[in-house]
Amino acid sequence: MRWIYRGVAFLFTLGFLALVALALIPGQKLADLASERLKIVTGRDVQIEGDVTTSLFPHLSITTGPVKLANADWSESGPMITAEGLKVGVSFFSLLSGDVVIKTVEFNQPKILLEITEDGRENWSFDEKTIQVVKAPSSNEGGSEKVATSRSYSVDEAAVKGADIRFIDHQNGRQERFQNVDFTLRMPDADGAIKVVGSGEYSGAVVKMGATVTNARNFIDGLVTPLEISAEYGGVKASFDGKLGLGNFEFDGQLSAHANDLPAFSARFGGAGGVFDGAFALSGKATRTDDGALFLRSGRIAIGENEVRGDVDLLPGKDRPKLKAALTADVLDFSETSKSRNSQGKPQSARPKKPKTQTGWPKDQISTDFLFLTDAEVSLRANKLVLGGLKLGKSQILTRVEAGRAVFALEQTAAYDGALSGQFVMNGRGGLSVGGNLAAANVDVEPLLIDLVDLERFSGKGDFSIEFLGVGESVDEIMHNFSGSAQLAMRKGALKGVDLKRMIANTDPDQQGDGKRTIFDSLTASFDIENGIARTDDLDVRANGLTAVGTGEVDLGEQMLDFRVVPTALVKEDGTGGVKVPVRIKGPWAGPRYFLDVEALNAKDLDIDQEDLEKKVKKARKKVKNDIAKKLGIKQKKGESLEDAARRTIEETATKELMKILGGGN
Repeated sequence: MRWIYRGVAFLFTLGFLALVALALIPGQKLADLASERLKIVTGRDVQIEGDVTTSLFPHLSITTGPVKLANADWSESGPMITAEGLKVGVSFFSLLSGDVVIKTVEFNQPKILLEITEDGRENWSFDEKTIQVVKAPSSNEGGSEKVATSRSYSVDEAAVKGADIRFIDHQNGRQERFQNVDFTLRMPDADGAIKVVGSGEYSGAVVKMGATVTNARNFIDGLVTPLEISAEYGGVKASFDGKLGLGNFEFDGQLSAHANDLPAFSARFGGAGGVFDGAFALSGKATRTDDGALFLRSGRIAIGENEVRGDVDLLPGKDRPKLKAALTADVLDFSETSKSRNSQGKPQSARPKKPKTQTGWPKDQISTDFLFLTDAEVSLRANKLVLGGLKLGKSQILTRVEAGRAVFALEQTAAYDGALSGQFVMNGRGGLSVGGNLAAANVDVEPLLIDLVDLERFSGKGDFSIEFLGVGESVDEIMHNFSGSAQLAMRKGALKGVDLKRMIANTDPDQQGDGKRTIFDSLTASFDIENGIARTDDLDVRANGLTAVGTGEVDLGEQMLDFRVVPTALVKEDGTGGVKVPVRIKGPWAGPRYFLDVEALNAKDLDIDQEDLEKKVKKARKKVKNDIAKKLGIKQKKGESLEDAARRTIEETATKELMKILGGGN
């Protein structure tokens, strides 16, 4: 608001000088006088180069040469304002009456520099100690001082042409620039409306805006005044219809914004153009109070096909603002947020479905900067929610963010024909870590594993719980440093890719591949997780005619399996008997190999009675020998071994054949 007061005083001073110029003061002398008067108004050194000329037609006007306004004494960036020239036209008779009637203002090719120091000082905040207030005539000698804006004032037209505006924030190194700025203001009556139209260029796109204020005097005095404003930039259109007060920048009214291509708009500001695809829309009743708090009531926020409704508050805080929101939605699908754009600008998935032999997690660094932008407490209710590949049904999620640590609590969340509960923590303090505890009850395991890790090996209903902690700057690092514990219990399901029952019964390792499966009644296991490796020693599988126990590990970082399982096939109804053959399951979890475990093929590992085994071997050997003796016509004598009997039989047979030959020779 002080800028407006000083602007009016500035223009009044030039009008006064135009009147003085009629007394034929030389141009350079008039320029010096103008500089001195403007220094009184602004508190900064002002240079006006060249002659100052005046004109009486069509109204009293003054035209200057190049103008410079000094920057704050702490700045090293040069003048705050420079311009090729300034022209001000005023009503002659208004000067005599004490009113300010400005007919025209032209500010040509100005260059304006706005700066903020590292400690927060602004170069547009003038030092009040060096500014002398322009006094208005008083009806009594002891009257109080009033600034010049207490007079009647009007501006037929004020124009800025071809301005170049730079903004430098030394606190964070941010720099912005507006170029080719044209700006026109009309205020024909102090108690009437102000109309503003402007355009310019920012970050390669054209900016257009227009505004209407219903009461100029109230607006300039900082009172809350009805206002309509609209703007357009880079495919984004925004409007506000309500009330605005310049004193503490309070406003209250209906806000609307729409962007046809959010990725393209985000990319103009250095953002990730593919984070959200499609259009963006925002509407609702927006309010800002004198303490800086922002409120959105009956709000609607739409990104692409996603839409949420509710109330949002952004409250000032000591270290950072706090966001509070209560939102509802029908369907929210954020699977598109993982898409990036190719060289032709078309969306492409940043998380392609991996071939079954491919392993590896994304190694891109995960930024945690967003966790420190604001503290937050946000509740979301949705009938359907898709997060990346995870599909949730009716959900209630409460998110709390405090000083870089976010906690996402799942409450009453339906998923995969079951339910999920627990919380997920993302902590950006001192490096990224993730953790939490999650529990799934009676979920459909097959689609869950497909959506999470593209694993199509298990089907059936199951329960699952996990407590975990992962540390790292990327998904790959987190999975290699994963720790915690987990429990799994499945019912009435199948292991796809292998038929363990036939593999064991027929000693056939080829009973694996597409179309093969092992049906089970139950599968349970518990895991201890450390350094990205989940180990179990209590894997237990139960099925009709088959049981299996095993140990092994899952390398989460490398996405590999290594299990030793001892299935027992052809088990009797009472659980006894059966054939045990150890099986090794090893390889990438998307396509592991199943083969007989030769290393475990011994009596001890197979839990076979050694004495019974020896009896069976002796019996088998005796049977083989008897069969051989019978086929060869060997007859054993008492106490004679089979080898001796075979030797004797061969000798006797050979002698008989020889005698026949000799006898035939006689």
